[in-house]
Amino acid sequence: MDKQPKFKTTDPKDPITILIACWNEEDNIGEVLKYIKNQDYQGKIKVIVIDNASTDMTFKATQKASEELSMDIKVIQESNPGKNNALNTGLKHVDTEYLITLDADTILHKSAIRYIVARMKSSPENVSAVAGTVLVRNSRENFITRLQEWDYFLGIASIKRMQGLFQGTLVAQGAYSLYKTEV
Repeated sequence: MDKQPKFKTTDPKDPITILIACWNEEDNIGEVLKYIKNQDYQGKIKVIVIDNASTDMTFKATQKASEELSMDIKVIQESNPGKNNALNTGLKHVDTEYLITLDADTILHKSAIRYIVARMKSSPENVSAVAGTVLVRNSRENFITRLQEWDYFLGIASIKRMQGLFQGTLVAQGAYSLYKTEV
């Protein structure tokens, strides 16, 4: 019943911006940036990291990772707590047609950005957001992570698919989604 349109292109090259809202992500930010650096996406990827009132060394860890990975990353400090404040601050700096929100503890499949942009480019014109698939990395570690895997499957994947059948998806999760910037 739920047939996604075929990709019009499998290799889009549109410039995109990735917004990463961080709160105390000193230990994770380097890894997520490395996964962004290793994408097979051919378009320009701009990265904006918003340090959202962290009490650790997230800001400095981001700058260090930027240098080590030879990536041009804009790092902004937002003193008002809350992911919404961080993302809204970052949004003011986006100048690309598309933007991706990505959690700082999320790692990406090497083709994740290429696929999500291709899905947007292949969708009807009135589609404003595309949610990426989010999986639990350590889903077999213990009972809690197994529950989290089922929560992601039932609460995100299955429900989003059902809502999509009715052309009424209510929300795109902030962990990994693409949006038309102007919308």
